Amino acid sequence: MMDEGFNLKCGILNSVVVEKGNISFSVEKESDGDIWFHALDDTELLISYSSRNCIEWQCFAVFEQLMKSIFGKFVLDGEFNLEYNRLPKDFIDIENKTITLHLDSNLNDYLQLTYVDDGIIVSIFRIKNNKTKNDNSIRVRIRTNGSEYRQYYKEFEKLFVELLKLATRHNTDEVINKNNNTICQRLSLFRK
Repeated sequence: MMDEGFNLKCGILNSVVVEKGNISFSVEKESDGDIWFHALDDTELLISYSSRNCIEWQCFAVFEQLMKSIFGKFVLDGEFNLEYNRLPKDFIDIENKTITLHLDSNLNDYLQLTYVDDGIIVSIFRIKNNKTKNDNSIRVRIRTNGSEYRQYYKEFEKLFVELLKLATRHNTDEVINKNNNTICQRLSLFRK
């Protein structure tokens, strides 16, 4: 299988951009603490655990930890057995290993995380029937104050922090490697 060029980088103003091939989305933390997932259009990106790209499987580990933590709390707190829990009904689907979130003020934009055999699929999409012509940008907010997802928002805060650390470390390593390559080229015995 051909490497599709997975990349993770620090974006503008407290955000992390996840890219694979020509597909990308960002995870942002606003000044009010809310976490936003943003894509320019419907996006479906597989983060593979078996990738040869080191940054991709490290990113997979961060998303996997998020999913395990949410599923674990959901099961251990007994909320899957409650007939009337206050979580959105489509939030956790244990059978299909899927977590679904939507923007509370716009029920048309969705974030879906699905655990599959190859890794985790991150999907950011809008219900097609409600898409306007000029607005393709999709944003899903996980509120940290008064969230309908209750304490589960904390897991997304952890996800953002870990992604930011990973992106910062990755970007720093790239700069160091780039500088080292330049120095090595100048000092090479075979170059004149």
